Amino acid sequence: MKRYLIALIFSLGVVVLYSFVHIRLFSLDLTQRMREALFALRTLPPGETDIFLFNIGELTPAELPNKIDSLLLMQPEKLGINLCHFDNVPEELLCRYQSNPRVVFANCGDAGPNQLSQIVDTHNVVTHFKTDNDQYFEFNLTPARARDNDREMINFGARIEALSGAIELSQTNYWFNPEYLAGKTFLVGYIGIFSSGDPESFKNARTTPWNRFYGQGSVPPDMSDVEISYNIIRTLKNHAFINEIGPVTRISLLVLTSMLTVVIITFAKTRWLILNLIIATTLFVVLTGFAAYVILIAFDSGYYVDLDELPLILIVTIVMTVILNIRQKQKEEERIVEPL
Repeated sequence: MKRYLIALIFSLGVVVLYSFVHIRLFSLDLTQRMREALFALRTLPPGETDIFLFNIGELTPAELPNKIDSLLLMQPEKLGINLCHFDNVPEELLCRYQSNPRVVFANCGDAGPNQLSQIVDTHNVVTHFKTDNDQYFEFNLTPARARDNDREMINFGARIEALSGAIELSQTNYWFNPEYLAGKTFLVGYIGIFSSGDPESFKNARTTPWNRFYGQGSVPPDMSDVEISYNIIRTLKNHAFINEIGPVTRISLLVLTSMLTVVIITFAKTRWLILNLIIATTLFVVLTGFAAYVILIAFDSGYYVDLDELPLILIVTIVMTVILNIRQKQKEEERIVEPL
């Protein structure tokens, strides 16, 4: 019973430790590496055919009214415009369309309606959006509404360039097709080329789970705010919400795995130390591999499971149980020798 209590204490201790500092075990961090690559490895949802992205590119504020008027001629359901990449948002442009109910401008400030709902963390990473009210920019572009939560995880679909790509607002002859675009939702904003090294491309851009360096601290951004808004609207319209496993269930899974590890190593021990170490190593590989597989399958089914602490918990539990097995064996040998 003592070994199970020790395993429980160690497991809870690791969970508490991870709440203060995230320990990297590099190649052993299979569950964390799987979690960070979930969006790239899962079965991708179909692209959204009712939302179209238009890239402002190098257009100046003076050139935008004609382009916006052309878009409105196509009778979109909503036209969302994000001008936050400009150093100064042109007020005259906002005033020009403020009476048009189909046009919604993103609020670049921190208060008031039409703010972006994305939640940006200290490393400029975006994974969630706010759902505590329905006055955010993205919510004003779709009648769909979120669940009764204060925040939701963004269900990022395939990258825009992997689908049809963003339409260049400057290329009027390319996108002018009123019959095809009528009744759709239009999103207009600046979409940078983040591999170019141009600092302008990094304005109003964030790091997302699609970034190949995601999870490694402060890294260059990979997605513009307007493309993030596209994914938020897609999540709302399709009701494609991801169910995040709560802390009680998560910790219970970690503790149960730790207990299972103790049971297996305790009853699978042999008289040979090398064989015991091989069993322990194999068990670590099997359990972490299975946990990573469960994380992927669960995410494919709409559930997000975070088991980052599992590899360290398994290492501590396995080492502790092997040591206890050795000490138990030594005591048994001592009892046999004593009567002699």
